[in-house]
Amino acid sequence: MRKIIKVLSFLKVIVAVVLVVFVVVGSGFAQTNLNFVYPVEAAGRLGQLIDGLVGEFNQQHPDIRVTPIFAGGYVPALERVQMMVLGGNPPDIAVVGNDYTLMLVDMDALLPLDDFIAEAGGKSFLDRFVPALLTNNSRVEGTFYAMPFQCSTAVLYYNKDLFTEVGLDPNSPPETWFELSVAAAKLTDMEGGVTKRYGIEYQVSNIWYFMALVWQNGGELARGLGEVTLTDEKAIEAAQFWSDLLNKWKVLAFEPKGSVVVQDLIAGKTAMTYNSTGSLSSVRDAARFNWGTAFLPGREKFAVPIGGGLISIYKDIPKKNQEAAWEFVKWFTSTTEIATRWSLGSGYLALLEESWNSSQMQEYLKEFPQALTAKNQLRYARPQMMVYENSQIRTIISEALDTVMLQKATPGQAFEKAQRQIDQILKKSG
Repeated sequence: MRKIIKVLSFLKVIVAVVLVVFVVVGSGFAQTNLNFVYPVEAAGRLGQLIDGLVGEFNQQHPDIRVTPIFAGGYVPALERVQMMVLGGNPPDIAVVGNDYTLMLVDMDALLPLDDFIAEAGGKSFLDRFVPALLTNNSRVEGTFYAMPFQCSTAVLYYNKDLFTEVGLDPNSPPETWFELSVAAAKLTDMEGGVTKRYGIEYQVSNIWYFMALVWQNGGELARGLGEVTLTDEKAIEAAQFWSDLLNKWKVLAFEPKGSVVVQDLIAGKTAMTYNSTGSLSSVRDAARFNWGTAFLPGREKFAVPIGGGLISIYKDIPKKNQEAAWEFVKWFTSTTEIATRWSLGSGYLALLEESWNSSQMQEYLKEFPQALTAKNQLRYARPQMMVYENSQIRTIISEALDTVMLQKATPGQAFEKAQRQIDQILKKSG
């Protein structure tokens, strides 16, 4: 009799499950499948973190399934997105570099987000974000086409033990270009004409750092979306300062690959470096010396561009996909717990003021005060230069910087040549 009761009970459960499925399916329920292009390798730390958070979203939203497509980096991600858009099969969601927003808008690829933002609360929704991160090329001509996702700034990393060794105050990093050059000279170790350790090292052709330098000098690299001002006196002075550090004073290591710079700091081959806040965890885990972070030194003022990636929804996808995609974007960027965990796990700046004030973040900053520098520096942060044909123009500027650093031309000569090329490109695009 007990066996019969157990069998009947089991059958009731099966029938109930079948009925639920029947009712759900019959009521029009259908799972919305979304693909999500993300610019890292799947096997890396960030890939695993994204995979875990996406899985958590899928569990909480059984009517939506997001599948990450790991694209390997910002440039490969952009190329993949462009191919998908041009092929008539755009992604639902993608994170690309924050300097590509205008390019994708010009392709008519991105869905404006203003209506979704209004439904989420409008100003009250936006006010929860750190203001500087919200202005990070998310908008084109006043319309939101993206939301902040993984944001970073460059900071000065420095070896405190080497500062002490050469008689510098380890708690007073350089704040001006002059102080930087003096400290770099003291920290450079040269024997028999061979440099054993450089005072400072960074990727000298990286326009991200050069933008900061020009702004710090009171200049601009662009005015609006259609004008680049590379021959401005302030830009030429900035390039000359870099060239002097490298070629005249010989305190700057020439390094064309940004990935090597952090390794050299950790290995003691350089005492200071400019690098992204995204490298904080790598330095913390590998450095065997006391180290600190500081604002990028200024001249007329402090200034730093915001880097990283923005998340967007693509235009030519079904409306139900657009709505489901916004649910994912909103969940990831504006849910305090998720945004906080994403920041702590990735090393990127926390997007929400609530995250910075959370007990988790406060405990983290007590143990890892170097991470607070980037937040404090945001008062001097600006969006990266964004102009028409942005990618091509950035390449021209980088090549001009290489020419200057290799002493193949003066800053004025190299920039005049580059400006002519840029003007021709912008004239055609206009």
